[in-house]
Amino acid sequence: MDKLEQEGLIVRKSGKGSIVVRPRIDQPANEMLGFSDDMKRRGLKPSYSTLFAGRARAPIEVAEALGVKVHSSIYQSRRLLKANDAPIGIAVSWLSPTFLQGGGLPSATALNEGSLYEWLQREFGAKVVRASEYIEAAVVDSEMAAELHVRKGAAVLIIRRQSFGEDNLPIEYAILYYRADRYRLQLESGVVI
Repeated sequence: MDKLEQEGLIVRKSGKGSIVVRPRIDQPANEMLGFSDDMKRRGLKPSYSTLFAGRARAPIEVAEALGVKVHSSIYQSRRLLKANDAPIGIAVSWLSPTFLQGGGLPSATALNEGSLYEWLQREFGAKVVRASEYIEAAVVDSEMAAELHVRKGAAVLIIRRQSFGEDNLPIEYAILYYRADRYRLQLESGVVI
């Protein structure tokens, strides 16, 4: 039992005994996949629950990433990411205003039905071809803990992603919060001499 606990396969809880932990989903750090494609590749069913979709003021880091003025009104979505109907993360995305000048904004219904990247490609012909990501660790506050079904102060992985199109212009800036007990990043590298 000690070995199973050390390997993260069970958790011991006083008064409840040993509980089997769901396996973590490994994401290769050198691949850039949208959540939907990533989950499908693993044989899991992706789904979304949109918590917010509409106009919001651009914070400093978003404004810098998308080349807009600080506090300008841009499109933001906040979605709960699920794998086989279990919460695994939260995605907060801001879209470049250039994609929203001639068309409508993605509705909560459209976002619940599928991938934001698929919506961008279908509606605007915009395809994400590369991204720059920074990964860090943090703990969740009480609001996010309730959304992710974890206790307050639980560990999360935070991925800050700037996505680019074929023209090398930014399409999206996103902050992704993943449950550390359900998601981990894998990195393979060559030998450095």
